[in-house]
Amino acid sequence: MRLLDGPAGRVIAQTNVDDRGAFTFAAVVPQTLFVRASATGFDDATAGPFSPYAGQTLDVGRIVLPLAAHSARIVGSVSTRGALANGGVQVIAMRSDAQGACSAAEAQTTTADDGSFVLDALRPGNLRLVAWVEGSTV
Repeated sequence: MRLLDGPAGRVIAQTNVDDRGAFTFAAVVPQTLFVRASATGFDDATAGPFSPYAGQTLDVGRIVLPLAAHSARIVGSVSTRGALANGGVQVIAMRSDAQGACSAAEAQTTTADDGSFVLDALRPGNLRLVAWVEGSTV
């Protein structure tokens, strides 16, 4: 979270949100201010203007970050080294955090007969690919 002195202005202060999404800027000088939120995989969102007065606790409401434009693409191929057919393999892109822990599937596709695949419309960020066919992981 960044506190700005205008919609495209200078950053006055920065802070992080807690596990509920709440944040605090302390000792704010009374003036017209804006709040900008940002996170990986999302476009920035700016709220304001706000004109807090000395000693006021101001609730800026909910700031919703829109998903970033889908612009990433992964192209590759899967080889089973003859153990199975290269075609028909499921390839899933899983969103992962900095430690590599996976969450929900971001996208999935099935390989062509030559093992090639394309995953389109991916949000920027960390992804882990998993390839599998019924009964085994490739």
